Amino acid sequence: MVSFISFIIPAHNEAFEIGGTLVSIIESARAIGNPFEVIVVNDASTDRTAEIAHEAGAQVLNVQLRKISAVRNAGARQAKGDLFFFIDADTQVPEATLRAALSTLEGGVVGGGAWVTFGE
Repeated sequence: MVSFISFIIPAHNEAFEIGGTLVSIIESARAIGNPFEVIVVNDASTDRTAEIAHEAGAQVLNVQLRKISAVRNAGARQAKGDLFFFIDADTQVPEATLRAALSTLEGGVVGGGAWVTFGE
C-alpha cells in the first residue's frame, strides 16, 4: 500500500544541521517513491533555520511555543499524511532506514525509533 508520508521536523536555531537533514529526508523519500511532504516547524529561531528549510523545499510553519511537544503537535495539525515521521532537526534519514520503517509499519507496528550513528 502506498501511503502519503508527512515528515515533521521541530526546529529551533538549527541552521547548522537542518540542510543536511532535509537533503537526506528528501533524497530518501524520493528514492522510495511514496508521495510525501516535509514540514519544518520553526520555533522562534533567530538564525537562518526557516530560510534554509524553505530553500530546500520544505513547508515552514513558524511558531513561538518553546515546548517540543507543542511544536511537534503544531506540525501534526498541519500535516496531510497517512503516516507521520517526527524527525529531529539534526538527524539524517538514510533510504535503508526509511524503507525498513515503512516495511515494519506495513506489518502492523504503530511506532518506533532507529539506531543512532554519530557523524563527524
